[in-house]
Amino acid sequence: MVYLEYDCVSSRVGSTRDIPLRIRLLFHEQWEASKGETILRPDYLTITHSAALAVAKELQCADDGGLPPRAEELPASSP
Repeated sequence: MVYLEYDCVSSRVGSTRDIPLRIRLLFHEQWEASKGETILRPDYLTITHSAALAVAKELQCADDGGLPPRAEELPASSP
């Protein structure tokens, strides 16, 4: 499971630095024959990050919501 959240400041959605839009994403695999999170975690991070970045770009979030350009650059402490 990968959980990612970020704040979006965007005139498109009417959010501001004082009241940003909080965006939360949760990726949870439910396939019983999975290789498991230990093996697939990098893929899960890539999927979740790609979705988050696509939403940030579509909503025109300032600074892409603070998301790094690549999933590998996400802080290690991300739940």
